[in-house]
Amino acid sequence: MPFFKRNFAALAALIAVLAFTSPAYAAEEDKPYYFSHYDVQMQVEENNTYHITEYISANFNEYRHGIIRNIPYKNTIRRADGSSASVRAKIKNVRCNEDFSKSYSNGELSLQIGDENETVIGAVNYVISYDYVLGADTLDDADEFYYNIIGTEWDTYIEDASFTITMPKEFDSDKLGFSTGSYGAEGTTNISYSAEGNTITGKILRTLYPYEGVTARLELPNGYFVFNEKAEYGRLAAIGVLALFAALFTAFAWVKFGRDKKMLDIVEFYPPENMNCVELAYWYKGSASSKDVVPLLIELANEGYIEIEENAADSMNSNYAVARLKEYDGTDEDKKRFFNALFQSGKSKIYRADMEGSICDVIGFIADKYNMLDKHSRVFASNSIVMRIMCWVVCALCIFGQILICNACFYQARFAVLACSIAVTAAAAGFAFFVRRRTDEGAKIKQQIHGFKMFLETAEKEKLEQLVFEDPKYFYNILPYAYVLGVSDKWIKKFESIAVAPPQWYRGAYTYNNVMLWHFVDSTMRSATNAMLTPPSGEGFGGKGGSSFGGGSFIGGGGGFSGGGVGGGGGSSW
Repeated sequence: MPFFKRNFAALAALIAVLAFTSPAYAAEEDKPYYFSHYDVQMQVEENNTYHITEYISANFNEYRHGIIRNIPYKNTIRRADGSSASVRAKIKNVRCNEDFSKSYSNGELSLQIGDENETVIGAVNYVISYDYVLGADTLDDADEFYYNIIGTEWDTYIEDASFTITMPKEFDSDKLGFSTGSYGAEGTTNISYSAEGNTITGKILRTLYPYEGVTARLELPNGYFVFNEKAEYGRLAAIGVLALFAALFTAFAWVKFGRDKKMLDIVEFYPPENMNCVELAYWYKGSASSKDVVPLLIELANEGYIEIEENAADSMNSNYAVARLKEYDGTDEDKKRFFNALFQSGKSKIYRADMEGSICDVIGFIADKYNMLDKHSRVFASNSIVMRIMCWVVCALCIFGQILICNACFYQARFAVLACSIAVTAAAAGFAFFVRRRTDEGAKIKQQIHGFKMFLETAEKEKLEQLVFEDPKYFYNILPYAYVLGVSDKWIKKFESIAVAPPQWYRGAYTYNNVMLWHFVDSTMRSATNAMLTPPSGEGFGGKGGSSFGGGSFIGGGGGFSGGGVGGGGGSSW
């Protein structure tokens, strides 16, 4: 029995030794990949820029394409004394010995290293280099080097890790500290390091488990990092100056080339002669939209080519139908295209469902015809159009310059300055739309339309009764123009108490009543607009965590903790 007890105790001790000396190896074999060695070489410059090269020896237990290396550029520094700061770094000159692609998300630069068409297994060596630009230090009375040499976001084991940090000038090595372990672990007994001259070299004495890292913090005298504040303020000012220049240039262009003469309030009872509703919209607004084409439906009805039936019974449950009375034989190309598109199916009577998806392209073509540059030259002076384009070019160049200058700045305020400056420049670009002085012909026609619209909005009952007496069709002839000028509701309301005969093109199932007819016409126009602008089917309009295995006491008292500095990050396989 004593022999059994002695051997059982020895066996238990052996099992305990094996359990504590080789857990990493067993776990590493279960991982898809692990790192047998991770070496970080850093060259720190006086302007607080770090030139970093990472030598990573990966071992793949399963077929993988490669690794993903995530490097944070948005950092929240947290120190052991509870203080914190936000730092945004610039990551430049990224290189790798293997093919890779870059993407930015959630404050990190992600490097996907490897070939999506090939997989690897076994040992693969990666060399990643980049510049990590921090700029101005965040402390008021001191400077600091506080960097996550190996980040706490790797999802695998690192058997062996080492580092070399070369500082730009002398420092007090007594203020140098290291931490290892998962995020928040302070201090370490697992690093062997030396500081000779301006160079710090070190080695991690144990395997780093998933989500464990290594952080160094070195407090430095204020002014250790040299930063040209005057040049920085100059760059920030230049961003604002570009915005001011864009605004002033656009304002000058508008004053010199864009302003129209003030229009006189001269009432007009009729639209300009021989002008359909699409043309009127174009001459008034300077552009035509698809919605401006739909009122041609009423113009065709007024001219006797179609009639509109109310409460027409059909399988589509439409409350109206459009019937062809005769072929279009007029000279207006817009009306001809519109009419032919309505009845392209060959039917003599169409419903809402027949319009959906079948006429949208033709309506768009009619509107786009008016928005061509050669049409603009009739309405707007050529030099004003050229100046408007120049304004947009200047604004685009200014925004490009602002972004370039911002990338050369370091202060966190650069983003607020850039955002405000781009907003001002974008506003200037929007205002440039109004740099479009009208030609003499364009100004004359707009003056007429302005007076006509003013009458539609302010006409008195007595005058309307007179016009209806002179022309019983006056209300209906004006209605398409009221739609494109956006005053149809006001125009219809003015005739609620004025006796107007029903139009010849209206076929109703009920006894005629002004209010009911106006309501029907208005609802029909809205329904027809929605149906006609519906595109063909299939088209559309142009649109962590981890257990802590680290810990211990500080080496030298750096005042930081694992993962609390800038940089680091981590990654995975893919």
